[in-house]
Amino acid sequence: MKTKEELLELLPRFCGSETFYAYRLLNIAFRLTEGVKFLAKEAECFWLVDAIASYQPEIKQSGNQMLAEFQIWELTRKLECEFLLVCKEDSNTEPACSQEIEFSDFPLDEIKLWLCDGTLMLPSEY
Repeated sequence: MKTKEELLELLPRFCGSETFYAYRLLNIAFRLTEGVKFLAKEAECFWLVDAIASYQPEIKQSGNQMLAEFQIWELTRKLECEFLLVCKEDSNTEPACSQEIEFSDFPLDEIKLWLCDGTLMLPSEY
């Protein structure tokens, strides 16, 4: 696993993505950018991608078309090993869904990911 410092140095280097990776969890499928695949592998957090995928049926059933097309996912450290994962339409709205992560060794204090038209990306890759 990369350290917090290594990730903070390397993640901003991902701008755009030339390669996309198919991702599937049960019947939910979307694409990962190079930056998200790097994050998931190097921070050992494929569980985060799984968590985002697991909310997609609920989001689609909500009938909120804007949220179905564009989601902001924020993972924020609450305590040493506890995190809060929230999904929003934009940075000014209330969370559409949230989940407390009771234990994780995720190295960063926070990370923001965007799910845009079926592609999960770092904001710098938009």
